[in-house]
Amino acid sequence: GEGISAGAAAVEEDLQEGEKGPEAQEGEGIVDPTAYQRCGTFEAEVRNVSVLNESGEESESFVSGERASVRLHIQCHKDLDNPAVGMILTRYDQGWGSIVYNTNTQWRGIDLGSLKRGDEIEVRFEQIFPLGEGTYYLNVGMAHRNDSKLIDWHENRRAIRITKGESGWEGAVNLNSRVNVFRLSSSSPPSEKK
Repeated sequence: GEGISAGAAAVEEDLQEGEKGPEAQEGEGIVDPTAYQRCGTFEAEVRNVSVLNESGEESESFVSGERASVRLHIQCHKDLDNPAVGMILTRYDQGWGSIVYNTNTQWRGIDLGSLKRGDEIEVRFEQIFPLGEGTYYLNVGMAHRNDSKLIDWHENRRAIRITKGESGWEGAVNLNSRVNVFRLSSSSPPSEKK
């Protein structure tokens, strides 16, 4: 199964069908696509989500190319057999969201093993944010591996602002290109050494 990714797709499908969540505008039936929403069986609970900068401080703003640590503190309310924990970064443009990045423990080959009722774990996703300037939304959660049933899913849990920082590039991603120039031929005569 695809675990978290399949569950996220189900949540996104529900949003596109116009279901009213807790943040829907009254009387209009319109859902703000960036509104925080939560769903799942709650056999475990993501109790805290922290996003830390390179200095280890909680932050909502990063410079493109900066290291970041996304940390999920999870508490189990029931016994669970090797669930998957994941994170997705989404960006919204004209009301439509697109996944910028998606990963989870299952895809990374990390087994959480058997978790017992009362167990608490912290899952850390360490990465660089080489993203273009803008606001991104962090979605996190836990799902069963075998059937992709969401245990605790947080849609748009945190907004993360990326600033460009250095100049010399434009676009959705900073590829941090190194530019080298090599003169292969010259139309001017060689200079004489004196």
